Amino acid sequence: MLIAAVVAIVVAGTIEYRFFTKQLAAAQTGALLSAAELQSNIVRRHLEDRRADALLLSSRERVRAALASAEDPASGALAAAGVQDLLAATHRVYGYHAVQLFDPNVGLVAGVGDEERVARKPAYVRQAIATGQAVVIPARLEVDGIIEYGIVYPVFSADGARVTGAVALTNDARAMLVPLLVPLRGRMTTVSTAIVVRDGEEVVYVGSAEDGNRVVPPDLRFAVTDRA
Repeated sequence: MLIAAVVAIVVAGTIEYRFFTKQLAAAQTGALLSAAELQSNIVRRHLEDRRADALLLSSRERVRAALASAEDPASGALAAAGVQDLLAATHRVYGYHAVQLFDPNVGLVAGVGDEERVARKPAYVRQAIATGQAVVIPARLEVDGIIEYGIVYPVFSADGARVTGAVALTNDARAMLVPLLVPLRGRMTTVSTAIVVRDGEEVVYVGSAEDGNRVVPPDLRFAVTDRA
């Protein structure tokens, strides 16, 4: 599923009690599972919306024309510069970290935003072009602290006969995913929800709906095997 490829939802709870019983434990487990399902569904819908954005962008005639021009500059099709404003509008209106258009050889045809991370996208772009399917770019902590995730969608020719390139839309998890989480204080006073991503043998804390104005270390890490 999309959400599994991008982030993990972690729900932790504490109970203040005098007498521990199986019934109380079962009730708390149910509350935690319900909270996790609620937050997971919110993130899942967000990711499906990003897939829809990528599909819409990939089907625009200006995108196809820019790829045709990149393939054959003498074709008279729209040059790459002619699609730049469309990518810029998508970047601005939907708040993407980066919006990029790639040719079949995974060359960057046009793009807005994050140029530094183009190098990590070729494998996902190649997969989207080879399979003709949307491909998730899993969340990853970058050296500058950005936790980037996104989706690559193939661009088909007007007759649908071949894949002519791909569009890549990426976001910053701290800026886009964390604000989606629903604060559970008041509903479940002992429950807190957080988003984490795996980085090697560690998990990195992305953020929580309960953070508010709290100062959270920018790179809070835990070992994957840490049960504390």
